[in-house]
Amino acid sequence: MKIKLTESQLKRILNEVGGYDSVDVMASHGGLVHGEISMRTAQLVQQIQDITQNMADGNLSKHELLVGTYNLNARINDYVERINLLRDEVYIDDDFKKIIGSFLNSLRKIHKYFRLLVDINQNKEFSGVGGMGMDMGTDDLTLNIAQKLGPLKDHIEKIGDMIPTIVRRFTNRMNNLN
Repeated sequence: MKIKLTESQLKRILNEVGGYDSVDVMASHGGLVHGEISMRTAQLVQQIQDITQNMADGNLSKHELLVGTYNLNARINDYVERINLLRDEVYIDDDFKKIIGSFLNSLRKIHKYFRLLVDINQNKEFSGVGGMGMDMGTDDLTLNIAQKLGPLKDHIEKIGDMIPTIVRRFTNRMNNLN
């Protein structure tokens, strides 16, 4: 027997099935994927909040600002690499994947800029940190970093709103399959 489906019907079926054959597989896989995305996002957001709060308070010297930005940039790079892999493991929630993708794109742009700003160069005497930031004053450096991080607020809010939605959806799916 052959069944003919339109492309839109096939997408709806695939979206509903989501690649899970059992409740146990869905609970294990989906829970781990969503949990790691949530955890890593919370850690990155906390680091962003820490550096922006210290910048706003004026608590950072130029050296601390450069090193803090370098450390944040390393975290951004790690986050982008890992979440990009995990995003491909989100099977059903296309809206969640879209929000994550948009966030990752913004982070990639920031990462490229921060690499120029606080490039590591072993020939420099200033703790190995070089880049454009070395030629800036502390106020200009703070302003540049803040301008790059500012647009992340909208992405962070969207992800923050989406995570409880994902948890509710996941719980509903688990309950419907039991």
